[in-house]
Amino acid sequence: MGIIAMKTLAGGRRLPGSDSTAEYAHGTATAAALKWVLRNESITTAIPGYDNFEHMKEDFAVAYDLEYTAEEKKFLSDNKIRLSYEFCRQCRRCLATCPHETDIPPLMRTHMYAAQYSDFHQARTTLDDISETRGLRDCRSCTTCTARCVHDVNIPRRIEELKIIYA
Repeated sequence: MGIIAMKTLAGGRRLPGSDSTAEYAHGTATAAALKWVLRNESITTAIPGYDNFEHMKEDFAVAYDLEYTAEEKKFLSDNKIRLSYEFCRQCRRCLATCPHETDIPPLMRTHMYAAQYSDFHQARTTLDDISETRGLRDCRSCTTCTARCVHDVNIPRRIEELKIIYA
């Protein structure tokens, strides 16, 4: 049985370019993240996302040499970078922290599609698939979000951003 790794770039991000990765050369973050996945003996292959041919070429080039460069090793060991990913793993452990029983994981997926992929059609589709009694509508009446993630995703900030996007 083979295992296929998805979301190898933490939900579609193509770092660098963000403030937290400005010190790294272009492509370092992408290559390091993809190599980290492909070096795992339990993973057969990966399906990283890309939206242009340049990204595709970068991703394929990684497969020819899985040894980390010094810069990639530095990037992977940088805790500031690790914390900036804030990637929702859909583990659902956050559900118990919301008194309104809001279905938080699909809201985090909606945020990923909107904020990281800029795919507002898929974001809207995902949002519309959430039960009306457990979706963003319930969050509008909440003045202080108490939902917490065990993996450091800032759920209250993302909910506020979704409220602005889908007011």
